Amino acid sequence: MKRNIILATLAIARALVAVVTVNEDNSRFFSKLPPERMKVGELRGFVDSVAASGHVGRIVFCASASRASYASRVVEPVWADLTGSETNAPAWPSNAKRLADAGIDPYSVWIACSRGRGISPWLSLRLNDLHGCLTPGAFQLSTFWRTHREYYRVPRKDPLRERGAWTDYALDYSHEEVRRYYLNLAREMMTRYNADGLELDFLRFSRHLTPGREREQAPLMTEFVRAVRRVADEAGAARGRRIALSVRVPEHYESARAFGLDPEAWAREGMVDEVVPCNMWAASNFDLRIDEWRGRLTAANRSVRVTPGTDFSVNGESGTQNLMDYAAYCGWADCMYARGASDLYLFNVSYLASDTQRSLYANGLDSGTVSACHRRYPLTFHDGVAEGLPNGKVLPANDRTNCLFRVFCGRAFPARDVTVVLGLTRAEDEFAVRDVALNGVPSAEPPTRAKSVAGFGVKGRTKSVWSYRFPVSALKPETNVVTTGGMANVARINWCEIDVEP
Repeated sequence: MKRNIILATLAIARALVAVVTVNEDNSRFFSKLPPERMKVGELRGFVDSVAASGHVGRIVFCASASRASYASRVVEPVWADLTGSETNAPAWPSNAKRLADAGIDPYSVWIACSRGRGISPWLSLRLNDLHGCLTPGAFQLSTFWRTHREYYRVPRKDPLRERGAWTDYALDYSHEEVRRYYLNLAREMMTRYNADGLELDFLRFSRHLTPGREREQAPLMTEFVRAVRRVADEAGAARGRRIALSVRVPEHYESARAFGLDPEAWAREGMVDEVVPCNMWAASNFDLRIDEWRGRLTAANRSVRVTPGTDFSVNGESGTQNLMDYAAYCGWADCMYARGASDLYLFNVSYLASDTQRSLYANGLDSGTVSACHRRYPLTFHDGVAEGLPNGKVLPANDRTNCLFRVFCGRAFPARDVTVVLGLTRAEDEFAVRDVALNGVPSAEPPTRAKSVAGFGVKGRTKSVWSYRFPVSALKPETNVVTTGGMANVARINWCEIDVEP
């Protein structure tokens, strides 16, 4: 028994010092592989592919969103609507059912395999997943959500006719029944599976309380987290070890508070072991103030770890989607290290381009690796902030007037090349921006035009991309200022980044 306690304690410690944490989506494995690959060997193969290089220290498996991807007794499984006669059923529920019918629990396999490969296995519980909430008959949505419209943040008698903002359809945790429902699901996950910890995902999605009353109702959400902690302690006592608890929350501290979340109180009372500030979805935040988060939470409880997180999108304006590539991840990691982070958390990695995934798993994102790699530092904004709070968005910008962009660039390691990249909404050569400077230093040579705009804009908004080279001495640690001169022609700058070649 004593040896088991020691090993379990080491596992928890390993879980909280991971260099890279990867969140595995609740649908990706089931939806991306053909039916004949729903076997134990394939389940193990996924973990083997992540673990091969030793750069991933923790995998957080999302086991339940609105419905579960396993045979839950609390909420129906994602395959509950299948009748057996479908000819074109979605792959996710069909494949998850194939595993269940064969007596294979994927999360048990993944947890055991991860631990065997030296990776800490965790589970994630999404607390308000709304995928498909505006689609009639969406199979992802639980019966509890479908039949308790009175528990929506904005109650609906007929959701299909009373369309409103999709956030109106989130379940309202001010109702005791909602809190009890998710507490029972958390209890099942912690008692059914031998994971090192449980993540409460407050970002799928971020509205959980009555509109306009979130701050007033914050104690109800704190009581929910407190109840989950009690359940974790009970489950841990039965296993002879502590089950760690992590929370994924909005990147902007004031947004978390405005949404009725109180991470400081959770830390002060010892409810949580880790807080993961993360962007919502659309824009990875290269200027995430992890130092401010650490200051607040360290003052509340020095043992609580703060791990910056990022989703897989990187955008400078709303309504577009560019996926992070490895150079962007290296730039983001450098920025997080500059703010004092020691660990990194990556969400939605499984939906990245395959070469980006391979690079992340093969090379990792440790400080030494990042300093020796090509790094991109795009100008983005605060994604998913609460209403009335600044989102820091400056793009698109009209280049008829002088523009000033502040770009956070981490630690500014010695470089071979430093380039400012601007994306424009016009393709003609005469629209290239003139008089571009980096920290007051003019460009070292005339701009060059990129052959492709891939990765710099979608939906037809970005028509041309221009690169401006600068002396390496122009780059400074942390915040760098890019300025442009005005021009007679009208175009918009909708992308700005600084590229650094080591």
